[in-house]
Amino acid sequence: IGFDFARLCKYANWSQSVPMQTVGSATDAQIMQRAKAAYRKLKASTHQNPLVGELAVTRFAWRHVTRRSKTSKRRIKSLRAVPHLKSLVNNAPDRFVTTSVEISQAGKRTTDTRFLLCWYRNALEIDGKKHSVLLRIKEQISYPTNWKNMPLSIREIQQSATLASWWCKEAIS
Repeated sequence: IGFDFARLCKYANWSQSVPMQTVGSATDAQIMQRAKAAYRKLKASTHQNPLVGELAVTRFAWRHVTRRSKTSKRRIKSLRAVPHLKSLVNNAPDRFVTTSVEISQAGKRTTDTRFLLCWYRNALEIDGKKHSVLLRIKEQISYPTNWKNMPLSIREIQQSATLASWWCKEAIS
């Protein structure tokens, strides 16, 4: 709960959204090639997201976006956004929601696993149409199970955040 309150306070102070970027046209093969190169660079960089702090970019999100169960049209649209993800992951979203909170206990530690869904409205223009980009971030917060019975040090709380997925949605006029 403390992380949620702190995040909400920080979020309430934001008033700017990210500038819209135009996505160039390309063939499906070019899109895949550009997306792979851009994602490789994204993984190699460090990212400070205003909501979750340090954000890891791993194969986790890439595998989710490119899995075969997605339609090729949806996969290609998501891959077209990859060269523009860096500017999004390092900036505050227009809005966000926390979903799927799962609490598990292992030994003397409790772990809260949650997903944050972040909206970046009108972040991209694809084929002349405005699109919002949604980022899904997996966050894990681990702390001593008996934290209520003893003083709790900040060193005893561990938090990690990983990009889980992203996709584009055509903006409604």
